[in-house]
Amino acid sequence: MASTLAAKMGFNSLARKQNRSFNVRICTMESDMEFSCKVLDQDLPKEEPITLHFLAKFYPENVEEELVQDVTQHLFFLQVKKKILEEEIQCPPEASVLLASYAVHAKYGDYNPNVHKLGFLAQEELLPKRVVNLYQMTAEMWEERIAACHAGHRGRTREEAEMEYLKIAQDLDMYGVDYFLIRNHRGTELLLGVDALGLHIYQPDNKLTPKCSFPWNEIRDVSYSDKEFTIKPVDKKADVFRFNSSRLRVNKLILQLCIGNHDLFMRRRRVDSLEVQQMKAQAKEERARKQVERRRLQQEKQLREEAERARDDLERRLMQLQDQAHTANQALLRSEQTADLLAEKAQVAEEEAKLLAQKAAEAETETQRVKVTAMRGQEERRLMEQKMLEVLGKKPELPRARLDDAKMDACNRKRAKLFKVSDADGDLDVTLVASVSPFSQKALRTSDCYILDNGTYGDLYVWKGKGANTQERLAVLRASEEFIKKMNYPTHTKVQVLPEYGETPLFKQFFKDWSDPDDTPGMGLSCVSKKIARLEKVQFDVTSFYGSEAMAARYGMLDSGDGDKQVWRVEGCDKVAVDCTAFGQFYGGDSYLILYQYRYNKRRGHIIYIWQGAESSQGERTASAVLAVEMDDELGGGAVQVRVVQGQEPAHFMSMFHDQPMVVYKGGTSRFEGQTPVADIRLFEVRANVAGATTAVEVDPATSSLNSNHVFLLEASSTCWIWKGVNSSSAEVHGAELLSELLQMTPIMLKEGEEKEDFWTALGGPGEYCRAPRQKNQTDAHPPRLFACSNSTGKFLMEEVPGELMQEDLASDDIMVLDTWDQVFVWIGKDAHSREKREAVAIASRYIESDPAQRDPGTPIVTVKQGWEPPTFSGWFLDWDQEYWTTDPLERVLEAL
Repeated sequence: MASTLAAKMGFNSLARKQNRSFNVRICTMESDMEFSCKVLDQDLPKEEPITLHFLAKFYPENVEEELVQDVTQHLFFLQVKKKILEEEIQCPPEASVLLASYAVHAKYGDYNPNVHKLGFLAQEELLPKRVVNLYQMTAEMWEERIAACHAGHRGRTREEAEMEYLKIAQDLDMYGVDYFLIRNHRGTELLLGVDALGLHIYQPDNKLTPKCSFPWNEIRDVSYSDKEFTIKPVDKKADVFRFNSSRLRVNKLILQLCIGNHDLFMRRRRVDSLEVQQMKAQAKEERARKQVERRRLQQEKQLREEAERARDDLERRLMQLQDQAHTANQALLRSEQTADLLAEKAQVAEEEAKLLAQKAAEAETETQRVKVTAMRGQEERRLMEQKMLEVLGKKPELPRARLDDAKMDACNRKRAKLFKVSDADGDLDVTLVASVSPFSQKALRTSDCYILDNGTYGDLYVWKGKGANTQERLAVLRASEEFIKKMNYPTHTKVQVLPEYGETPLFKQFFKDWSDPDDTPGMGLSCVSKKIARLEKVQFDVTSFYGSEAMAARYGMLDSGDGDKQVWRVEGCDKVAVDCTAFGQFYGGDSYLILYQYRYNKRRGHIIYIWQGAESSQGERTASAVLAVEMDDELGGGAVQVRVVQGQEPAHFMSMFHDQPMVVYKGGTSRFEGQTPVADIRLFEVRANVAGATTAVEVDPATSSLNSNHVFLLEASSTCWIWKGVNSSSAEVHGAELLSELLQMTPIMLKEGEEKEDFWTALGGPGEYCRAPRQKNQTDAHPPRLFACSNSTGKFLMEEVPGELMQEDLASDDIMVLDTWDQVFVWIGKDAHSREKREAVAIASRYIESDPAQRDPGTPIVTVKQGWEPPTFSGWFLDWDQEYWTTDPLERVLEAL
């Protein structure tokens, strides 16, 4: 379009001083025009050819009335559009989107979803850069909003779209205003604005709202002398406004604009001349003619569409009739064939009737023989029952089963009591220490012996301290026997004797925060052999980490996290894709779905992570679970579903964003127009997993949030610190450095104990925080446990599977729960009852809540389908066979025999 206003000429012709004029040729949309121009100034750029732009000097007050010809309207539309995009005319974001939609309609016409698909505006410049940078939106999101407005302009012509664009633009504050830098008599810098309505005085930093204005009808005279400019109001009593400009040439330009705008202001308020009236009449007739032509074309288009639809209906009807005729012919042919078959069948039926009569006689004879045999069998059964009654007697009355075994089990686990057995005074004394579990480990003194009473659950534990004397050690066994009699427990109640430092996991579960003397600080893990599933615990080796199912199960690492992934944010009842540039950044007010694809032993699998923010709504949490099930169905029903609560992210989840730390912002949301303003002071806690992947979680900016085992990044105003705890790792320091790059901050490195006053001031002053060393992996203290879930009796029951974990323990018609302490797996057999499937995840949640060790209710729950087990699950079982489920169980039994 710029070529319609461009005039090009050779630079050398202007450089020669003897040529004081030159010829100009203007090419417009309707005609060409040539004229001669006189050279007043040769301060031109040294480039060839030179492009001259002819622009409107005086802006109309009412574009709808003053822009008569379409070509004038189009050229003025291009000029205003360019000024808005170059931000010479400031425009609000909402109006910018609406103006962009009218500009698209003026160029492309009516919106057609089949033609105007996503991406057709990728090369178009439609919005000012200030508006684009104001919001965190991608180009696709802006295009969707513009296209939505564009669709609402259907039926308008291109000229009408341009006129609507100009009508919106003329209401903008900076429309048609020319600004000049001036100074008042005090030397204060101001801006003088000249437009079609009068003169306005602005502050240099505010071009939108004038300090004062002088309408043209209130100005008596405008003049200048040298660099001083004078404005005289009509009211002679009013003060005369004087100001100084930078150059005499500026005063001349201001005066020309004032004269021109004042003259147009007065003309608009008088009756139009005959020439103008004639031009408006011609333009009105032309618009009416185009309107009639457009209606005629629309009618013809409508008639053509109706004719095409009628033709399509006739063709469809013809095809239906042809199909019906073909079907009738086929039916006639089949009826003829059927008649021949019926004749043959009738002959065969006669022969079969004779055979049936013969077999009926034989069957009657066999029936009589069976009746006689049955009578003999009943007599033998009666005699057998009589002999059983003589030997065993009558059947006793059996007690009815309890209604809710799951609740009773959880209740019994919490009814444990702790007693101390001592003979300090020479007499055996049994004293109650605690009546409700979980107990404190400090209650067990090494100089005494204790009895842990869980008799209602069938267990009694005797703990002997290393410092207890011989009399106490011998007496505690006798006391346990008397204790069983006193409590009226069954004589077969199991008594387990445990020496100090020889405690079993079943004993430790009744204590909170149990720790062993060999617990070590840092990221290392102790090496212990002959544990559940015969896992050989070796020092962490990253080179062989991902090839072993046992290692994958122990460390929770399926692979290195470099598989394909997709991320969606839950909005209402739907999911919205998250741009790949924002992967790894989560907001506490949102819920997300992450689809991860992995390969293991030439098998491809999927994991659906359901990440739920701490401040996300209950509706979005429920919707995230429903959307995960729908996604699982779309993938064929074999995906692994993992519920992740904010702050309880598994190691593999953190490793999916290994190029940068996983960042969790406190509260807020990432959706459009929902972002929470960034706080003045922010504190991030950086942690690393065994594979070196890091996560940064925004915590309360207070001293109590610090922890000597981790690294923290503190952002306050324009200053940023990286605080390194004494027990932190180098991976956590590296993660904090990557986080500072993401936040575009230059950090100051601080070691624990070297803090300065400004650091503590940002956190509210020095105070107490966690300095205890981190403990070893909890897997040694809490080995994996397997439970079978079933409702075959009409009640949902859980029963623990004893012994080493074997693949044969997984029954395909049941639900199994595998507790590995860091996370709980729910394994769903392919033949399990639908009710069992519905209640499996709920029973796993109740299992975690009822644990005497007061487990974190946010412990991840992983749903696994039979035949789609990931290595993080199968690695807990001995000799796992991927082809196990493809063979028939009877065949496996026969092979074993």
